[in-house]
Amino acid sequence: MICGVCGNYNPVDASTCLRCGSRTANTPGGAPSIPQSGWAPRIYSLSWVGNALTVLFSIVAVLMLTKIPSSNTFPAYSGSGIRLHVSGIGALMFGLLMLATIVLFLNWFYRARSNAGLTSWRQRWSPAWAIWAWFLPPIFLWFPYQIMADIWRAGMLPDRRTGAANAALPGFWWALWILAWITSFQYQRSSFSQGSDSTVTTSYILNFGGTKLSAAFAAAAAIVLVVIIRKVSAGLVGHPLAPSNPHRMPEESSTG
Repeated sequence: MICGVCGNYNPVDASTCLRCGSRTANTPGGAPSIPQSGWAPRIYSLSWVGNALTVLFSIVAVLMLTKIPSSNTFPAYSGSGIRLHVSGIGALMFGLLMLATIVLFLNWFYRARSNAGLTSWRQRWSPAWAIWAWFLPPIFLWFPYQIMADIWRAGMLPDRRTGAANAALPGFWWALWILAWITSFQYQRSSFSQGSDSTVTTSYILNFGGTKLSAAFAAAAAIVLVVIIRKVSAGLVGHPLAPSNPHRMPEESSTG
């Protein structure tokens, strides 16, 4: 059932459009019409956030690749689980860059999930989980991927949404992200001497981006995420009220 107002694909038995709230043609009373109550779902713009994230994640990827530490040294700066060989003003600038990137990405992720909920593809988790899922163990291991996969499929034509292969790019991104964390473990040994007594302690630290493999996987994940963000922002989820052709996806705009 294609909405006559916004072009959204809806379930056959839908009485109102899941995207814009208009009455569908199968409703008793005639042709599609915009609801009289004047209520309309909140539509978020993804373009400017997506463009900003394209720049920020590209910079992060470059920094991860250019500041790969050697495997037997430990970084002097640490913050928010990320440690790199930077100090002074460099550490401050990198910290601000990461903070801005995290905040903007969570903003984009929430907006994209909200817009995706207006399509006919069922979203497994509410928009609030697009933020909280990143901070609550152990669900941060799979909830963000499921949300991104649902967002990705919501931007496809209905006959292309099913099947694991149709969420391959989000799956690839998430695999790189998990590998970046797995390979960030480092073995550390330290000794402390006081008089004739000496103490040796060993520990494992989680140093995201602090090993060669972790930095490489993190950079690759950032690059893949840029591709996902741009495609989602330029597609049906990024422009949920744009009329859609039932036979093809809308072309990307120049401002994408």
